[in-house]
Amino acid sequence: MAAPVSTGTFACDHKDAPNKGWTLAIYVHQPGKDAYRTSAAMIRQAMWETDQTYDASARRFGISRRIRYVQDASCRPLVADLAFAKGRNQAEMGGEFGKQIARQPALVQKLWKANRVKALYMVGDNEITSNCVGGGANSGISSGFVILPRWCWGEAGLTHEFGHTFGLSHCNDEGTNAGNGNDPMCRGWGKRPECTTDAASNYFLDSCRTDDFRYYEPKPLTGKPPLPKIWNVAFSPYLITNQPSKPVSFRMRVDKTSECLDGGKAAVVLRSCRAVPQQTWQRRIDRQGYTTLRNLKTGRCLQMATTPKATTAPVVTARCVAHKRSQQWVPDNGTNFWNRTGGLYGAHLSAQGGATRNGTPIVRGDGTTFVIDVIAAKKGTQA
Repeated sequence: MAAPVSTGTFACDHKDAPNKGWTLAIYVHQPGKDAYRTSAAMIRQAMWETDQTYDASARRFGISRRIRYVQDASCRPLVADLAFAKGRNQAEMGGEFGKQIARQPALVQKLWKANRVKALYMVGDNEITSNCVGGGANSGISSGFVILPRWCWGEAGLTHEFGHTFGLSHCNDEGTNAGNGNDPMCRGWGKRPECTTDAASNYFLDSCRTDDFRYYEPKPLTGKPPLPKIWNVAFSPYLITNQPSKPVSFRMRVDKTSECLDGGKAAVVLRSCRAVPQQTWQRRIDRQGYTTLRNLKTGRCLQMATTPKATTAPVVTARCVAHKRSQQWVPDNGTNFWNRTGGLYGAHLSAQGGATRNGTPIVRGDGTTFVIDVIAAKKGTQA
């Protein structure tokens, strides 16, 4: 796994009520093998990326939904701590956390005892478990849980398993709905082109709109009866409404180097990292739910060449055009972005020839590992 990145801020909710559900990350380690500080940073990264996936997915239906995390006074998600010996059944984690609840923050104790918490057990040691699992009954006040070993920490793993906490099965488990089962992410299934040719099907929730769960769709399709709210995440008590993600400013640095993505001119290249506008990008979610990347100095958008097999085609900045596929991006687990012109698995930002020196062009390719350094928003604002 690449080095952890900083994150944007989260949606805020400090007021509890009987009809609200909360999501809590719990760092799990063997007794005496606690690496909380570095692990908590990685966990919050995955939590933020997953939050962005949920909001981007909701934008496709004209609404906003963010995950309601258990937070401190600054709206930063709390990460609880659980010592758990290897060899124990992972199903015992909830009971063991209850036994250790007295050493958790007061807010965690209160909400846990209210039995309205989805637990994200982020296991720091593969000797405890090596399986990524999740489960739950429905999208109402049915708490559910996620268990992720360290190798599974990330947006892809957490988004998938978090979906199970709302009662979703895997693709094709039920053999209905064009082979898509009840899973919110299509992963190549289904008959619509966006299910089999677009990177979004591996990212958005309910991207193909072929399942019977109707993720985020407040109104049923024509001719379809409405599902009970308990089966529609648009109404889930674990999500916050009307706090859409605001633009997030960040820099992209090639991992293990001091070279950053520079968009000061039309051709995007690597330059020595500096706190300058041409190396600052704004990550936005457009009305179709896709990410756009706008250069702070020029106001122009990052754009990939549209020739699918031209792996050396230069990446450029161009005038921003709404809904232009070559300017629409899909985040790739916090280390890169796919472009929508690249088909199901996308085309990534790549340093030409694998070079990382000053002036290296950025091209369409298989992908370079970046560290995404978010520039903190001013106090009182949210990303």
